[in-house]
Amino acid sequence: MWIRKSQILAFSEEIKRGFEEDLTRRLLRSRRQDRFTRLDDALPFVQGEIQRALLHGITSEEALEKYVAASWLMGAPIDQQSERLRRLLGDRDLAQYYRAMSALAYAEECSGAPDA
Repeated sequence: MWIRKSQILAFSEEIKRGFEEDLTRRLLRSRRQDRFTRLDDALPFVQGEIQRALLHGITSEEALEKYVAASWLMGAPIDQQSERLRRLLGDRDLAQYYRAMSALAYAEECSGAPDA
C-alpha cells in the first residue's frame, strides 16, 4: 500500500488543527478575558500566535502553549511588549521552554493573573 504525500500533508494539517482548537478551548476555559467568547473568534488569534512563536524557534507543544498563553493574557502579541522580552524570545541559545516560560511569567506579572 502506498501513501501519497498529499495524504500525509492532510493528516498533518488535521493534527495541527486539532492542537490549535484544543489549546484555544483550554484558554477560553482557564484564562478568562473579555476579548473572545467563542472558539471561532479566538482561533485566528491563537493560530497567529503559534506562527509568531515558530518564527522565534519555539516548536514544542508545551512551549507553544506557554507562548500563546502569554499573548492571550496580554491581549496582544507577547513579542511586541518590550525590547528586552523580544531579545529574550529570539535568543536561540536559550532553551525554547525557558523563553516561553519567561514570556508567560512576564504576562502574568503585567496582567496580575495568578500562576496557572
